Amino acid sequence: MTIRNPSYETPGANDGEAQHWTDAQGAGAEDVALFDIGTRQVPFEAFEALWDNNDHAQVIFGLTDLISALFESGTHQHESFEYSWAMPNSPVSPPRFNHASESVFDSENFDAAGFDAALEEVEDFEEEWDDNEDSISDISAGTFPAASFDAGVPEAVEDFEEEWDSNENSETGFAPTVPGGGTLSAAQFDAGANAFENFEGAWVMTLPV
Repeated sequence: MTIRNPSYETPGANDGEAQHWTDAQGAGAEDVALFDIGTRQVPFEAFEALWDNNDHAQVIFGLTDLISALFESGTHQHESFEYSWAMPNSPVSPPRFNHASESVFDSENFDAAGFDAALEEVEDFEEEWDDNEDSISDISAGTFPAASFDAGVPEAVEDFEEEWDSNENSETGFAPTVPGGGTLSAAQFDAGANAFENFEGAWVMTLPV
């Protein structure tokens, strides 16, 4: 760095000035914020005054510091849950309130149930149930008409012997005669030696060719 005109011998453009040297002065102003602490103003925020009664704040509550909550239009200092609690989604209008509740049930608390058009206090399931009044509790002779089976000669029972796709031609046992003529002959096995197959003899082995 080179300092020019260090001895101030060369004058400047104006009286009292030295060349290459400038004398400058500046001025400024600053406002200091003031906060009210009640009796006077201070340049800082103490958060103790004019904060919606924050100056009354305290860290411990005494009995006289609090006001009891009042319920039921200001008549109770506690919530008993017995009054002014409307039933959610009440089916009636105006809605039912909780103070109408009952903790003990007796006949005086309710209206008698009404059933049937003639209004009965009980449901006997005997009227107005889609002809339920025609129901019976036991089956006796004459209650129902007899069942009728077979078209040719109607019968009151199903004997499975007629009109079942030729089922009437079935046999329940073997008779010594053959239906349609002829006779029955015993089966012969083992070259006619046995009337039954014992799987013990006369089996000709047949091999594929």
